Amino acid sequence: MKFILIDKKEYEQLLRQYFYLHSNYRMYHSLEWLSFIGKTQNLNAKYIKIIENDECIGIFPFFEIKFLFFKIFVSPLEGWSTGYIDHIMDSKYYEKFFSEFKKYLKKKYLYAQFSIILDDSEKFLAQKAGFLIESQETYITPLYSSEDEIIMGYTKSTSKSVRQAIRKGLIVEESTNRDEFFDVYYD
Repeated sequence: MKFILIDKKEYEQLLRQYFYLHSNYRMYHSLEWLSFIGKTQNLNAKYIKIIENDECIGIFPFFEIKFLFFKIFVSPLEGWSTGYIDHIMDSKYYEKFFSEFKKYLKKKYLYAQFSIILDDSEKFLAQKAGFLIESQETYITPLYSSEDEIIMGYTKSTSKSVRQAIRKGLIVEESTNRDEFFDVYYD
């Protein structure tokens, strides 16, 4: 397995040609989101193409922080305004990916931090390769307030922005179907 640094144009081409419809694709992989994160953190996104038997089997966007003469691999760094920006690749490659990616990171970086979503068997493979796993949970709380009560809880500028967006045609739909919510949220 090889990890090859590619430019933005090739990343976009691979994303659109092979990975846009992949089950692991999230909006966090989009060039627009990566650009937003890059601007807020004053960094440029970088991209890795994952090759197995001369075939591209995955891609991995990330950011590189330079500290003195060290380089740090982050995707994302704790405290950023994004949950994760992980690789897109079929899980059948995970065992080899984790062991080979650990070697790649050790050669190139002082430190690496990235967040990915794994099931229990995939977590085992990552731990087996020497990665430390920190658990992170997402909590959902129901909002029983009216729209006006919710908006009143915002700062004045946020309230104004929300009302302006509604006047310009923002559509908000209430749904109690949790599966439908997750389908929309993760698309």
